[in-house]
Amino acid sequence: MKRINNYIAIIMIIIIGISWYYYSIPTLSISPYPNGLNFAFTITDDPDESKLDKLKPVYEYLDKLGFRTTIACWVYKPEELSGLPDPEEQTASETLENGKYVEFLRKYQKKCFEIALHTVTAGNDKREITEKGYDKFKEIFGSYPDVNIMHSKNMENIYWGKNVFSNALMKRIVSIYDKREYSGQVPGSQYFWGDICQEKTRYVRLWGTADINTLKFNPGMPYHDENKPYVNYWFSYSDGYSAQYFNKLLSKRKIDKLVRERGACIVYTHFAANFCHKDQNGEYKINKTTKEALNYLSIQKQGWFVPVSELLKQLQAIKNIKIKKDDKFVTITNNNLYSVKGVTLKGYPFMGCNNNLGQSIQANEEGEIIIGTLQPGEGINIYINTKVKIINPHKFPTKLEFFWMVLARAKILVFNHRG
Repeated sequence: MKRINNYIAIIMIIIIGISWYYYSIPTLSISPYPNGLNFAFTITDDPDESKLDKLKPVYEYLDKLGFRTTIACWVYKPEELSGLPDPEEQTASETLENGKYVEFLRKYQKKCFEIALHTVTAGNDKREITEKGYDKFKEIFGSYPDVNIMHSKNMENIYWGKNVFSNALMKRIVSIYDKREYSGQVPGSQYFWGDICQEKTRYVRLWGTADINTLKFNPGMPYHDENKPYVNYWFSYSDGYSAQYFNKLLSKRKIDKLVRERGACIVYTHFAANFCHKDQNGEYKINKTTKEALNYLSIQKQGWFVPVSELLKQLQAIKNIKIKKDDKFVTITNNNLYSVKGVTLKGYPFMGCNNNLGQSIQANEEGEIIIGTLQPGEGINIYINTKVKIINPHKFPTKLEFFWMVLARAKILVFNHRG
């Protein structure tokens, strides 16, 4: 027995030694953010229960602090109610049929906020309504929406409910919770619009987490699923459903965590849901806790505050910039069909190397070397004498990543809310 214990101890020492050696080797990767920025933050705001007087204080404050976010809208009032939210809320929310609301959205579009769709209406949209709504959206904002965030129970939702899964058991489990037959991806259905989504929208939201670091939760985003061809790319979110969840998500401790992890946060929220309350003069004022959270976030150094599609396009571009190490030099190649600005190499603090011209360059205290713009197909060599591990991002969620995404979404549905 003693001899066996000795063998076990030796094996454990070997395993620990190998692990220590492997993890002690510094890594080399392309930063997800341009020009040495350290983290990203954005918001998608759904229009449920929206009223202009409730929204204006929030967007005035976001604009003042320098945030640029994504505002999802409805084009029309629903002709056929979907069941969520309540019928009164579905018909009372702002739509593009209100000229003052259109004026409000155009104002913030000019300030580089992004306008998206939350499906065309708050109810079940037959194909002709979706077609008409997309054209109306383009007429008002100049282009089709890069982002379409599906409203929770609309029958035209694509790959929704049990159709999120290909596994038969998971389909049965989801059917217990939601028995609706969503058919936006089914040719011949009166709700079919998959071809419209594929042609005119780039990103659709799906999985959610209570973690502030959306990118840590879903490092593979945005991603295309070949089994769901009508959606070009899926992305995930961090749950800030109402003022209560938003303020909890953006606590000082969690913001510090986001910055420390060099993460990216895509908040899902409804700014009409208790973010503003009337003062004694009858005017809406933004929630004090929300103001404090946004203010604290805005003063964090090296933050990138852009609309969701701009963040997703950057993450997508970085996936196609490959690092390859051969002997003492590293080749960095832009495999995109377009140029990528502000490309930043992330190594270890004060890492020393030489560029293409043989000139000595050094990383900053955060291990960053700003390479700059890489043209399509362009590759550069950087000479590094030390041993490094290369980390290239993966284009599709791993099975483990997918498992945790399903689990986190189920947790939100069971313990938080249904939206």
